[in-house]
Amino acid sequence: MALLLGYRRPMGLLLHAVDRVLCAAIATTIRVVKLLIDLILWLDKLRGLLPRKLRRWTGSLRRLARRIFVQPPPVPPSTFRRRRRPWNRTPDHIEEELARLHVEHSFLGSGGLRRPAGRVIAFNASRETVRKILLRRRDLVVSLEEQRRRRPRRIKMGTSRLLWGLDLTLVWLLGFIPVWLLGVVDYHGSRVVALQHLAWPTTAAVTRVLDEAFRRSGVPVRILTDNGPIFRSEAFKTFLAEHNVRHSRIRPAHAWTNGRIERLFRTFKETVFRYAWVFTSLRQIDRWCADFMQLYNRDRPHSSYGGLTPDEVVGGSKQASPPLGRVAYFDGRMKWYAFG
Repeated sequence: MALLLGYRRPMGLLLHAVDRVLCAAIATTIRVVKLLIDLILWLDKLRGLLPRKLRRWTGSLRRLARRIFVQPPPVPPSTFRRRRRPWNRTPDHIEEELARLHVEHSFLGSGGLRRPAGRVIAFNASRETVRKILLRRRDLVVSLEEQRRRRPRRIKMGTSRLLWGLDLTLVWLLGFIPVWLLGVVDYHGSRVVALQHLAWPTTAAVTRVLDEAFRRSGVPVRILTDNGPIFRSEAFKTFLAEHNVRHSRIRPAHAWTNGRIERLFRTFKETVFRYAWVFTSLRQIDRWCADFMQLYNRDRPHSSYGGLTPDEVVGGSKQASPPLGRVAYFDGRMKWYAFG
């Protein structure tokens, strides 16, 4: 009995010691967890107090550190294999010749092009094959078309009075009364010879303005007009024959052939209607036409002649001169520079 009691006493002490150690460990763990929670809450509160830009910098630094110190996983080799050229693909030189044949004869479709291709370049294919080749080589077709496209031709005259352009245009008085303007331009330097309103577009009115222009600027060698009834009349032909002037007419529906006078009318309307949205009287039309003639001939540099005005081109100037002062046009509404 004594031995049994002696054995139980050390066991009780051991269990008591273990209990105390466990309680101390548990209390320490609780304190550590509480400290960690307090630290997390403090860091979260501090993060809310930091400016947004500093937080972005922190994120950038974190990503930079991850790039430098963290080894990225290896990229597996690509399993993509280059597609092999089909064994029945048309040779490149045949496709180029077919594209050139298409550009030279663009009016032929895919079906109509395969017959000449069979005889010219010995390429016999179906309509669908020709269509697919042209679609596949459309970049080559576009480049060949750009090379083939010619630049628009420009009529150039070396001296004055070799060719005059003549035409009529329409403006509106008070917005509803039609007023016809007759314009005459010299193709040398694009100089305006006449810009005058007509009571009515008749042959007599046109010849009267031309007669005044002949006395003022001289008689031209040739006059270019459209195919209007005034310019096809016998009276107009007789008037030009009396002054020994040759008459040329443009092709029907080809107004750009006499494009110099058409461009003059466009410039006149763009300039005038920038300062007045409607004409109020015939006297205003006459004044503004005279102002525009002086502006266009003396004071308006032309990009086509290297910045020279028409008067400077006609006078033989080779270099643009600085302005001589300021001038007002269109009843003082336009302030411009005088170059002559």
